[in-house]
Amino acid sequence: MPAIMKALIGFSYLCKRIKRSQKLRGRSTLSFKKIELKCSKSDVTPTKKAHQPLRAQAEPHPMNRSPMRKPVRRRLALVSALLSLVCAGQAADLAGVKVPDTMEVGGRSLPLNGMALGKKFIFKVYVVALYLPAPTKADAVVVDPDVPKGFVMQFLRSVRKERLAEAFKEGFEKNAGQKMGMAHVQIDRFLALVKDVKKGDRVIFTYEPGKGSTVTLADETQSFEGKDFADAFLLLYVGPKPPREDLKKGLLGQP
Repeated sequence: MPAIMKALIGFSYLCKRIKRSQKLRGRSTLSFKKIELKCSKSDVTPTKKAHQPLRAQAEPHPMNRSPMRKPVRRRLALVSALLSLVCAGQAADLAGVKVPDTMEVGGRSLPLNGMALGKKFIFKVYVVALYLPAPTKADAVVVDPDVPKGFVMQFLRSVRKERLAEAFKEGFEKNAGQKMGMAHVQIDRFLALVKDVKKGDRVIFTYEPGKGSTVTLADETQSFEGKDFADAFLLLYVGPKPPREDLKKGLLGQP
């Protein structure tokens, strides 16, 4: 926040300088008009033919010269760039969890598509974040394309293994559809990976085309071949019956 405040103060100072220079240019324009009026009255020759009034060739005011505008433009550009860099470097925050703007998957930086808060009744249980190569608000675009994908779940409280495994299993049954049968071996291996979790533990899911998926839970990582398991896993949260409808909307960046 201090960096953003400094940038805003600098931007405000530059705006005042520009406003002051515009006032000075307005004064100089008025003085030029007065000179023109004086010249038009005194310099007309007393002849029968009408003559055009002579205009005084006044020297432009220093503030009207284009070279003087360049430093101001440069400063504005620098302040704008600074604000962009400061804002871009800020991670999103949800329920006290810092959610990075990007996630590295297979050497590729994926931008954050959306994030959401998972709740059970009135209790905040976890924060989830979805990363895709390009932003989308359509659940089919999350699942169908064979592109790198990333998903992170961070727990806000402890959850016992049995309850967590049951929640995952129920989610697969409600949302995976045909993928449930096509990836049943991988799903069983994933459910066997589930363990007790405590506050701060994370589930990290990544998918790379041609390589399959990896899932890290706490300090253990396993690989899962094929795309069917990746589809089934993502459908847990963007499928027809997610844990909460607002969770699905959050991951898809929907209002």
